[in-house]
Amino acid sequence: MVLTGLRKGERASLTVGQVHLDNETPHAELLTKDEKAGRGARVPLWGDLAADLEDWLGEKLAAFQEMARLTEKPVSLCLPAGEPLFTVPQDFVKILDRDLAAAGIPKRDDRGRP
Repeated sequence: MVLTGLRKGERASLTVGQVHLDNETPHAELLTKDEKAGRGARVPLWGDLAADLEDWLGEKLAAFQEMARLTEKPVSLCLPAGEPLFTVPQDFVKILDRDLAAAGIPKRDDRGRP
């Protein structure tokens, strides 16, 4: 999701219901209250990211269903729309900085952009 250009708070605000992978152009919908400019946004998702998210949601659904079985609750056929898409850790930026350094990837490009 780093490749989308979404800010940490915007990524953290995304729910399952805001990700549309079956459209002609897969995208995520940011609500006005969660987007920095306050206008809301439709963020296109590259094909490989959309495929990875589809796999991620399948794994998340399987875990959600298993938890329902273990707690003897009804097993849902789909994830609730309001379910957070990700858990974004508080120290996400530190983790990203460390990963970039380990991979030898500069934090800024040749034009100084992050």
